[in-house]
Amino acid sequence: MREVIKRTPRFALRVFTPGERHYCDGRGALAPQHYAARFAAKEAAFKALKTGWSGGLAWQDVEVVSHPSGAPVLHLHKLARTLFE
Repeated sequence: MREVIKRTPRFALRVFTPGERHYCDGRGALAPQHYAARFAAKEAAFKALKTGWSGGLAWQDVEVVSHPSGAPVLHLHKLARTLFE
């Protein structure tokens, strides 16, 4: 993930919400691992919602935030929220 973000900075802007980028960038040397974990969670959400990437769902429609306990929590926005409901 480090190389992807380094070579293609727009990737992070397109895939991750401002909150996700702020969280990951704040992890210092561990930022690439946090980006990778959030990417994997988003990918799993896309599969669970049964849309794939061609179903009109935007990457930022699924946001991974950290619960105070440290556990990841999915926040669904726009089309992701509609599909879930």
